[in-house]
Amino acid sequence: MLLNSIDKQAFYQALISNSAEPSQLAMKFSSSVTYGQLFEEIESGRLQLAEAGVKEGDLVALQIKSSLTFVFLLFAVWKQGAQAMLLDSRLKQTETEALLQEYGPHYYICSTDQSHPLASFAEKVSFEIVKLQQSKGCEPECVLHLFTSGSTGKPKAIGRTAEAILGDLHKLTAVPLLSRDDRVLALSPLTHTFGLLNGLLLTLFTGACLYFPRNHQSLSILQTLREERITVMYGVPFHYQLLGQAPGPEPLPELKHAISAGEALSLEVYQAFYERYGVTIGQQYGTSETGVLTMDWDGKYPESVGRPLPGVSLRIENDEVLAELLESPYLPRTVNERWSKGWFNTSDTGSINEEQILYLAGRSDSIKIIGGLKVNLQEIELKLKNHPEIRDVLVCLSEDNQIIEAHVERQESLLESSLLEWCREHMADYKVPRRFYWARKLPRTSTGKLIRMNPHSLNREEERLQKQLYQEPQKVSLLLDLGSVFEKQGRLLEANDLYRRAKRFSVSNEDLLKIEKELARIHILMEHAAFTKKDYAASLNKMVSVYCYGRSGTHLMKSLLDGHPNIILTMLNGVEIFKLWQSTIKPREGRMDHQEIVDAIFKTFPGEFNEGCILEEPKQNGMCALGEGRDQIFAIDRARFKTAFLEITETADLMDMTFFYQAVQLAASCALGRTYDFNSELPVIIEGGIHFGTSVAETEQFIELFPYAKLFHMIRNPVIAFASALNYQLHAGKASVYNLCFQLQALFHGVPVTERWTDRTYLVKLEDLHVKPKATLELICKHLGIDWDESLLHSTFGGMKWWNSLTSEVVSGFNTRTISKSYDELLSSFDKFRLESMLRIKYRAWGYPGHDYYNYDNLMELLAFPFKFEKQYGEFVENSAILRTMVHRLCMKLLAEEHELGDTDRLEYQVQLLSERQADHAVR
Repeated sequence: MLLNSIDKQAFYQALISNSAEPSQLAMKFSSSVTYGQLFEEIESGRLQLAEAGVKEGDLVALQIKSSLTFVFLLFAVWKQGAQAMLLDSRLKQTETEALLQEYGPHYYICSTDQSHPLASFAEKVSFEIVKLQQSKGCEPECVLHLFTSGSTGKPKAIGRTAEAILGDLHKLTAVPLLSRDDRVLALSPLTHTFGLLNGLLLTLFTGACLYFPRNHQSLSILQTLREERITVMYGVPFHYQLLGQAPGPEPLPELKHAISAGEALSLEVYQAFYERYGVTIGQQYGTSETGVLTMDWDGKYPESVGRPLPGVSLRIENDEVLAELLESPYLPRTVNERWSKGWFNTSDTGSINEEQILYLAGRSDSIKIIGGLKVNLQEIELKLKNHPEIRDVLVCLSEDNQIIEAHVERQESLLESSLLEWCREHMADYKVPRRFYWARKLPRTSTGKLIRMNPHSLNREEERLQKQLYQEPQKVSLLLDLGSVFEKQGRLLEANDLYRRAKRFSVSNEDLLKIEKELARIHILMEHAAFTKKDYAASLNKMVSVYCYGRSGTHLMKSLLDGHPNIILTMLNGVEIFKLWQSTIKPREGRMDHQEIVDAIFKTFPGEFNEGCILEEPKQNGMCALGEGRDQIFAIDRARFKTAFLEITETADLMDMTFFYQAVQLAASCALGRTYDFNSELPVIIEGGIHFGTSVAETEQFIELFPYAKLFHMIRNPVIAFASALNYQLHAGKASVYNLCFQLQALFHGVPVTERWTDRTYLVKLEDLHVKPKATLELICKHLGIDWDESLLHSTFGGMKWWNSLTSEVVSGFNTRTISKSYDELLSSFDKFRLESMLRIKYRAWGYPGHDYYNYDNLMELLAFPFKFEKQYGEFVENSAILRTMVHRLCMKLLAEEHELGDTDRLEYQVQLLSERQADHAVR
């Protein structure tokens, strides 16, 4: 039936109880609103709409977070005789634009105030009314346009008529759940059917008072329940799980009804809430397409969703639940998906018993055939959710559709072996998942529903975007796309970090405005997450390993990064952390007492946790001559480390090696006095322990733990780097045949690289760092994803000025003396000619000047002549002739190997060089 203006006015008037007194409370949060004030605000909003040009029949899109402003505007739209399209304020900008483009509303109303406190329910927010140019025709009989969650695909538009909405309200009041004396707490978003219908519309239709908590943390919800003497609450299973686990024994004597909807309520959550508060949870069932269908008002049937409401007709066909519906609910009305001949297929499977009680078994699209047997994946999910150590679970088929997988959010104490045994006890063998994956967070839509797709596909998308970012670290679209993937994976801190980086690199005002909206939206999600220090540590996945090529200034690089506000640099060697895990903690399945772990860490790193004791050089790598007077020692405070480490790990009963590494690095950085704003950009961990380019196996282990770590290699003119290393050995008393041969072999090594490392491996020339420090460091910042900071121009460790080690020239920071040394006392011009000829490919690839002479046979003959450095090394061996023979044979072997490798298709020379040319460009 088409509604004329009188019908629409009557619809608005019918929505709010006419029995409510003007002085009676309608809503309460940080402040209160009476019914009289509510009517005044609605009329004020209607006048604003009319002034902006909104007229009867127009379609108005509302995208405003849960607030008084949203409530006033929604009712103002209806009072004006227009139609409302509700867009979730948590949608991404691209998602919003796509829906506006496809459905073409006449007006778009969105919030312009991103600085207001990010509470669950705001008082008033500023907004703008935008008239859209590309508006399309809309269904004239609809008063409300909603969208499905998109948990199983693209969101679909649903049109609801005035009759349908009022019909739902009459169904819900046929059995009087509410009266005007009730105090109602709504925890679901007002832009979704459950929060809108049960929370907002039903409360005002009845004349009761609607309450909102300050935030969705359990303590805040409980405070509202108790202080406001709430009688009826609406929430999703997550809210009841949260309250069931909340501390404190106090009951809720005023609470009469607790209603759950949105997804299946597990028996465990039902029982925990009842044991805790003495209140049973009743489930409500419905869909966005059909409105409310069933209700278990008093929670008498915990494993059901109750009986059909008055006027609702249901039937079971092929195990699927069908609801009577006069026409297709989708827009445009020509879309008949799941609707046929007056019946709508809910895509849920279930059964109705003799008492007309509906029991749901899961989604019909979750029924799969495995090995010729029919398996309901959601049935397995529900069973697994009853396990006391499982927080949430997604059951799906493997990517080849052959076996059942379970992706589990668990308590750390849960082991796969015990879970497998439990499954075999509680379900048929063919239903037992064949693979279990531990997930920190399961992928969800912006509305919080599980994304029913194999999480491995998201992992592949992450890998694709990460690889592109290696080459284009400042590309805004890549940062936003990867942030979206992280959101779906539940990695909100990392998503926020990427959005902030995108904001920093955006150049257009349009992009900036979009990103600001993304940040405001994700902050609302982050506010509800209630992060712990454990969460902060687990978010530290931005890893960079710094390697040396000979004596190439690796410590200089780390000393420059040390003071940056977004860098964690503790000098704790990752290789030793991994060894400690493997040797001591892993054999005990990660269940060591945390104090024992702390003691083991102190024992592993006596040089860093030295309590002021000076260790002989070079064990402290120049760390015992810090400060302006070179009289300070690098030391990590043991007491502060212990406090920080225990705070980070106190909720981690069981750790893996990745989290152990993250926790150690963050605790050590805190012990050094560093603080970080994790709600802003996440810090980068600089790993310097692997150090040498020959440690391929150690790098493999590092990348296995942190798949997207970046590898930075400090390089130097190869022959000069070789001579510097020899000079160090001679002056430090380390000259030996073994050390000499090691340095000769290291001279010919490329950077450690495999096919999958080339795109994340970068070279930084020591010469560039000294000659053009700011431009070179700006390039490094770009690839590390950090902002420029003046601290990068200062050479420190632990905040103290750093000097080269005691055996070197006393130098701190940048200078040209280091790179201008020719070491003629060790290498003659003939020696340099020979070595440069042998290394011509490396010189060319690394951008160092050198001659292009190469004659393999001639070079082999020239190696028969001794090198100048052999004379100095001869003083440390008994027989200099043996030294000559060893050097000669080793050099011939190295030249032969270099010659055989050739000068094409060598991975070590396909990595990215952060060159002088790039630095010049950065300066310009």
